[in-house]
Amino acid sequence: MPLFGYVWFHCHPYVMWRRLDRRRVVMLAREVEKEVQKRRKAVSRMKELVKGLLLLRVLKEGSRHGRLVSYSKALGKSMRLAHEWAKSWFSEP
Repeated sequence: MPLFGYVWFHCHPYVMWRRLDRRRVVMLAREVEKEVQKRRKAVSRMKELVKGLLLLRVLKEGSRHGRLVSYSKALGKSMRLAHEWAKSWFSEP
């Protein structure tokens, strides 16, 4: 008799639905976590890329003037460019 009660309770539609609901929530949480990890990786890659672009820009500006006196000017310019680029890149869906 207790076995029947156990089976009846665990196969009851409400209990099954709640269990399914919990599974769905867990699956959604996992998907969200994966998406967050992807975004974090993309952002870190983007940061590395921007650093590389800034360095290239600074070196290019310095070599154009024949010296690296204009380092801060070049850095300011490249920071503005990188900021604009990042804004446009992240605004796209």
